[in-house]
Amino acid sequence: MDAREREWMHDLRNAANAVGISVTLGRRLVADGDHVRALEALDRAEVALSRIRDLLRGSAHGSAEPPRES
Repeated sequence: MDAREREWMHDLRNAANAVGISVTLGRRLVADGDHVRALEALDRAEVALSRIRDLLRGSAHGSAEPPRES
């Protein structure tokens, strides 16, 4: 895996991790009755999902492109 592919994979993992953390936080905030902050957490998850879509499409705003097919 070359440096560009490692950067792409790193960016993808970071975005996926952000989704997981944001959804978990949102769920906890809903359980606590803090719906305003829960919506903010879900907004962050949505942004991270958009980033994942961009990475998978290869239009990651100047970031590394997806790995080449072998």
